[in-house]
Formats: sequence, structure tokens, C-alpha cells
Amino acid sequence: MPIYNEDVTRVATRIDAIWTSVLAQADADAFDFFILSDTRSDAIGAAEERAWRALVARHHADGRIFTAGACRTSAGRQATLPISCATGAAPTSTS
Repeated sequence: MPIYNEDVTRVATRIDAIWTSVLAQADADAFDFFILSDTRSDAIGAAEERAWRALVARHHADGRIFTAGACRTSAGRQATLPISCATGAAPTSTS
């Protein structure tokens, strides 16, 4: 789910509802959830991370709900972090 400078409480509430719905399915174990944030505000980004951590904790979903933020490249362009960075795992090289 992509998000960009949105109201964190509203987004988190909606993601919680989606994840709760997924968990009610018989094949829920087949699904993971990925949140991609292009938010450029440090304050909103920090709130997004807190909301993500709370969501993972509430649903015991470590390794099931992932998030990735954006960072600036040395050239000043927006670059999305690999999902694995959000979980603390080192990104793997494909080159």
C-alpha cells in the first residue's frame, strides 16, 4: 500500500482493518502486507513508523507486515529503501 504525507491515524486504522480481514481468511498465512511510504516530512515519517510498529505488535505480525520509507540520494532524488531495510535485514544484491 503506497502512502504519501497522509493522516497517519486514518491510514493505520485502514491498514488494521485490511489486515484483520486478511487474518479471517482460511489461507491468511499465504499473505504478507507491504507499506511503501514516500512521505517527505520527518514528523509524519516518524509517526508512520510508530504506527507500523504498533500494528505489528498488536497482530504479532513480525515478518508479515513490512514497511519501507524513502530517502534522498546524493543527487537529491527520491529513492525508495528496499523492504528488507525496514526489517533490519541487509538488502541482498541482485547485480
